Amino acid sequence: MGCRVSCEMAHDWPDKALGCILLSYPLHPPGKEGQLRDSPLTELQLPMLFVRGTKDEFSQQEQWEAVMQRMQSPRLEHYTVEGAGHSLVKGSSAAAKATLEDVCQAVQQFAASVLAQAQQPAPQQARKVDKASPAAPKVAAGRKRQARKKSQAGGNDSEAEQAKEVDKASPAAPKVAAGKRKRQARKKPQAGGNGSEAEGPARATEKKATGRQKGKGTGKKAAD
Repeated sequence: MGCRVSCEMAHDWPDKALGCILLSYPLHPPGKEGQLRDSPLTELQLPMLFVRGTKDEFSQQEQWEAVMQRMQSPRLEHYTVEGAGHSLVKGSSAAAKATLEDVCQAVQQFAASVLAQAQQPAPQQARKVDKASPAAPKVAAGRKRQARKKSQAGGNDSEAEQAKEVDKASPAAPKVAAGKRKRQARKKPQAGGNGSEAEGPARATEKKATGRQKGKGTGKKAAD
């Protein structure tokens, strides 16, 4: 099919085409360089190969270079046939056959490289393959063990801190403190009480002696 029709089909169905190979693209009518046929050529985002003769009346060099600067293709290649016109090859001379062989070789190399690139896995698919590799589960298991150890260590510290906070905030804590204070207060009077009990008998004897002395004095007074 023609180059313009190929570009239109690739533009309308981008998922159906891997690239475009355009032989002598008719950029403008002969002698009418102002009537460019650059749509949808400049909108294609596919690998493209242009084969063009330097004397092609359908694509003058100045207009051709201006259009190439506006191309959006991620891969743009050119194969130029020096001195050739729009038909690229004329006659059956040895030079014409050599030129045709060179053009066919350039086309074959470009097509093979585009196909090889299309068969390579995408970056996301490559990541999935890495995750599914035999070494991946071991690495993941090691990471899980490290995470568990860290969480357990952090959990023990947090549990100890929580226990301290519970002890401080629990209702039983004031009662325990009050009980300790009461027991300590009881021990102090008991210690003082033992001293008073030891001093008690001596004071009792002193009182008895003074009472006796008082009794004798009162008896004497009565006798007088």
